[in-house]
Amino acid sequence: MFPNIFKGYSREEAAQDIIASVTVGLIAFPLALSISTATGLPPQAGLVATIIGGILAAILGGTRFVVSGPNTIFFFTIIEAFNTVGFEGLLLATFIMGLILIGAGFAKLGFIIDYVPYSVTLGFMSGLSVVIISMVLKECLGLTQPLAHGNLIIQSWTLYFTNFWNTNIFSFLMSVIVITSLRYYKGSRYPVFIGAILATTLIAMIFRLPVETIGSRYADFSTIFSRARIPNLLSINLFVESLPYALTMTAVAVINSLLNATVVHDKTNTPVNPNQELIAQGAANVASACFGGLPVSATLSRTLVNIEQGAKTSLSSLFQAIFVWVLLLFSLPLLKKIPLACLNAVLLSIAFDILEPKKLWEQIKLPHGESVVCMTTFFLTIFVNNGVAILVGTMIAAFLFIHKMSHMTNVQSESTFSDIHEGIKVYHIDGPFFFGASSRLKVLLEEDKITDKVIVFDLKNMPLIDSTGSVLLTKIIKENKDTEFIMINVNEEIQAFFQHIGLSKKRHYSVTNNLEEAIKIAKQIIKEKKKEEKTNHETTET
Repeated sequence: MFPNIFKGYSREEAAQDIIASVTVGLIAFPLALSISTATGLPPQAGLVATIIGGILAAILGGTRFVVSGPNTIFFFTIIEAFNTVGFEGLLLATFIMGLILIGAGFAKLGFIIDYVPYSVTLGFMSGLSVVIISMVLKECLGLTQPLAHGNLIIQSWTLYFTNFWNTNIFSFLMSVIVITSLRYYKGSRYPVFIGAILATTLIAMIFRLPVETIGSRYADFSTIFSRARIPNLLSINLFVESLPYALTMTAVAVINSLLNATVVHDKTNTPVNPNQELIAQGAANVASACFGGLPVSATLSRTLVNIEQGAKTSLSSLFQAIFVWVLLLFSLPLLKKIPLACLNAVLLSIAFDILEPKKLWEQIKLPHGESVVCMTTFFLTIFVNNGVAILVGTMIAAFLFIHKMSHMTNVQSESTFSDIHEGIKVYHIDGPFFFGASSRLKVLLEEDKITDKVIVFDLKNMPLIDSTGSVLLTKIIKENKDTEFIMINVNEEIQAFFQHIGLSKKRHYSVTNNLEEAIKIAKQIIKEKKKEEKTNHETTET
């Protein structure tokens, strides 16, 4: 995929990709530092993930515009793993996650995203926007007070309400300038973001404003790359202890990366290769772990910035990782002068775009549980974490879907033939016959109390059957040995399924093409049974 990107690559596209990459890189740099230090790890861990992981994910990725790097979705798992199994265990968990993702990609498990409904995606995106707003507002207001222990969102807003009068007016005004510029010139072909950042940085430098900058927040981190090595796979105890964290991060990374791909497709109408995307994310995590970096995943906020800034090809994602590296090599002194409030203001503006309250309100008003799925995902994203929110939201959506499907299946008996032809009973199964609906046939048969000599099952409108439905039919047929069973309108797939579970067409039931033929056979069977009963009765009397 990657070499083909250069074919027909124009100067205009290169210019747009470079502009977008610079914008994203300026955001990715402090975010990498923030995630590292917030989890108790050195700044280098986040930078390695941004550069090494970002480059590999961009080269191998299956979705245009997706930007990968350290992600807040792993925040709590990183902290727990680091405190439990140490930094070496965290690297091992990241390495294992990478291998699993690569395997999932080659196994073509990318189709999983097809089963994540829109209500989950909307709830996730809206909740994520609230999380971003809640986390970056602290820098935009210039507040330096530490957060209390507990839920980060709750503690953040508690801090804002209780310390609002401690706002750094200069940080606040710089944030307003950046946000206003981005909103007013939204859609402009010019790099408004870069101009706003440079302007506010120069103002802060010239007037020596008391605002926190990248340099004042973080210590020296000019040397970040250590010699590459594979994490300790030989320690069985460390492997066993790290595996649960690897599996947790894998589940979150799969859904998050595929959701990002879906969002990109919805916003840009570009093709998506989810299996290739999983392979790319896996390779990025393997490489990041080998160089001592954090877990890597697709990042929605940076991806959306990439799109908003007019990126044209996948090279923009590659350029942003290289740009972060270049910043470290050549522009570190100037970079350290950028106020953190300005960078966070960009994220704040993007978060408002993600929120889309109108769409959220429209989704809430939808019937049939769609609002429950959406709001559950929304609140879990805010108060728990993204991974749990997506998994729980999808599970609820699946349950509601099963519930709807079960009500679409209708099982009924036809009394017409029973009234005219004694000993014959016809049952129609309309709809999918699966575990959510099979109990209806069982209840109906228990009410009728099988005494008929012939039972006809009409499967004309039954498109599929699962193991629960087939086991029930098998049990009914095998337990009522004195009753003959006839199947009509059975498609080849269902008939093959019957054979597979041991329900033999020759031994247990007959098959006909239509109801008239089935009744004709049933009459013949009853006639023979009556003749046999009469013979047996005469023999007994003699």
